[in-house]
Amino acid sequence: MMSQIKSVFNKEWKDSWRDRRALLAILAFALLSPTLMAGVLWAVADKVKGADLPVVSIVGAERAPDIVTFLENRGFTLQLEQDVIIEDNVPAVPETAQVLMVLDPDFEDNYRARMPATIHIYASMEKDVQRIAINTLEYALRVYGQVVANNRLLEHGVYPMITIPFEINKSDLSPSGATAKSMAYMFLMLFLMAPFYGSMSIALDAMAGERERDSLQPLLAQPVQTMALATGKWLVAAFFGFLCTLVVTVCCSLVLANAPLASLGIRLVLDPFVVVGILLALIPLVLMVAALQLYVSLRAKSFKEGQMYLGMLVLVPMMILAFSTIADDGVKGWLTNLPIFGDQNTISQLLATGTFDIATSAPGMLLNLLVAGIMIVLTARHLGSEQLLDEG
Repeated sequence: MMSQIKSVFNKEWKDSWRDRRALLAILAFALLSPTLMAGVLWAVADKVKGADLPVVSIVGAERAPDIVTFLENRGFTLQLEQDVIIEDNVPAVPETAQVLMVLDPDFEDNYRARMPATIHIYASMEKDVQRIAINTLEYALRVYGQVVANNRLLEHGVYPMITIPFEINKSDLSPSGATAKSMAYMFLMLFLMAPFYGSMSIALDAMAGERERDSLQPLLAQPVQTMALATGKWLVAAFFGFLCTLVVTVCCSLVLANAPLASLGIRLVLDPFVVVGILLALIPLVLMVAALQLYVSLRAKSFKEGQMYLGMLVLVPMMILAFSTIADDGVKGWLTNLPIFGDQNTISQLLATGTFDIATSAPGMLLNLLVAGIMIVLTARHLGSEQLLDEG
């Protein structure tokens, strides 16, 4: 039995390395996907870094010198303008500023009369950076307005705190690293999809490809047990699935280690133990995915049909990850015992805290191995059935 498995493994090993396009596709996913994710991280960091205080052009600054002084003390760059420039019946923001702030002509009179005075703010809010900057200006003005309101209450002998009926003190009771765990969902997709992409082309060619080339039937005519045949092909597909997973894990770890996570307020644990832990946690998934893809490829009646089925399988991690984000806590509790759900939970814990609970991770891993064994048995049984020869 073992000698037969070794013979099949060697045959599939040589065939797989001859398929340059399949290997290039695996390598492209393993290298390009972490690179694209790195670009996303740096783009988000640059966007946050770029949300500086806006340059504010003020019309009517002489009507509220205290507001001008307050904004200058808070670090805003101010440009004093005499008149509003109108373009297409709309006030235009000067090219040297990001925001135009106009104080009403009766602003000073209303302010002294203790009446609401109006401030108009004009700006383009197409980009997130601009919206953040404008919200910062609006918040500063509201702070100044609250200071003025408190002073007016004190003038009338009213303690300002009497206007606040209660105070809300909010505390975050989520586990340590919860924010990091949310950020880890971005990379979870890559970790979970790597086994699917790594073994997909190998499993597809090992069954559907050989069947379409009429090379599977002669192989079945050889004195080789179908279990040995299925196991040998499965081990080769699993090897390339693990190879892709290894490259993706190492590349993502390098990306996260050098990404500007601190500027995003994110802390992830990225030591060698975490990298090794992710790889060990994904080994059962790699074995299960390779066995499942091998069986699905065998059941396909053509190479194109196999491509369609395996392409649909790649969507499974995406759907599971999306569902887990909206599932209730009670549902998530037993979902962690299932394949992919459990792997997702284990990787999230590793990235967020550097450790994982073996009691919650073990059931999912064992179920992965059980499903892999079942798929191999079904594959071997179908290889020995007359139905396969009739379909060929």
